[in-house]
Amino acid sequence: MNIKKISQLAGVSPTAVSFVLNNREGVSEETRRKVQEIIKQEGYIPNINSRRLSMKRSFNIAFINSETYAMFTDAFANGTVKAAVCKANSMGYNIMLLPEMNLKNRDYLTTVIGQGDIDGALVMHDIDPVIYATLKENKIPMVAIDSHMQNPPYPCIMMRYEELAYQVCMYLIGQGHRDIAFLGIESLPEFYLRCLKGYQRALSEKNLPIRAEWILSAADDGINVPEAVQNTLKEKLSREHLPTAIFCVNDLTAIGAISGLVQMGASVPEDVSIISIDDISVAKYYIPPLTTLRVDTAYMGEKAVEILHNIIEGKSEGEVFCMDAGELIVRKSVHSLNP
Repeated sequence: MNIKKISQLAGVSPTAVSFVLNNREGVSEETRRKVQEIIKQEGYIPNINSRRLSMKRSFNIAFINSETYAMFTDAFANGTVKAAVCKANSMGYNIMLLPEMNLKNRDYLTTVIGQGDIDGALVMHDIDPVIYATLKENKIPMVAIDSHMQNPPYPCIMMRYEELAYQVCMYLIGQGHRDIAFLGIESLPEFYLRCLKGYQRALSEKNLPIRAEWILSAADDGINVPEAVQNTLKEKLSREHLPTAIFCVNDLTAIGAISGLVQMGASVPEDVSIISIDDISVAKYYIPPLTTLRVDTAYMGEKAVEILHNIIEGKSEGEVFCMDAGELIVRKSVHSLNP
């Protein structure tokens, strides 16, 4: 079975079959469906080497593994990466994992690019400026997933974290809380600042005190977040002077906060309520189950691949795509103080 035989069975030109195989525009939906059905019936698998030669592409996408998070153990990153890999595979791409620490060696990255091994790159959060400059010089398109920069210089997927932080803090206020602490992580400083602004805006609008001693940051390395949070709470808070609620910037921070408070002898949510952003898979199973604002990590990964594919195909120069969060998932980590 080859393209010529498929075109004869479908009653279309070999060019039309090629367009379908390479997921390109230029054929009707009816033709696309007919060709795809024949490909499936005949069990045809395109020769990847022939495609690479004819289109002068590798059909590889590099996933640059940042030093500031653990791709396979961070639940937020893991869900995003899994969805991105599945989407890329469905579009005919393979995924190559490239560690950021190796790519800081300019010669190594230039060699990878020079060998024609990648058509584009994805990265979680943001990328080292040296690596980005090398990709740009060599005309390798890149998309950042969940960028935290104020004005990112590259195509990316972003969340409006200031608005999300504002929303969850307003929920706490609506539940009667007035003594609200903020808990962020140092490994993602731009993310920390965006969430802090939302927290400050919510409290300021309601004329609530913003206490310096209740603006907390965990000195994490991006990997051991819960442990770093536990240490921060032990150092910065006392059992006798606790806030009634803590806004945690993400679910891993919230999990560390609950564990740290329990170690201090406090109860969640009876003594301190906890709220966060993400809704990772473990959030509903933790004790107590987390009240959190849902982020669609799967859609984030899929959309990043679509944007990168359109840049590779010359259909777009890229974009900064701002996602809206999903619903607030109310569980049992927030206690209402309303009468």
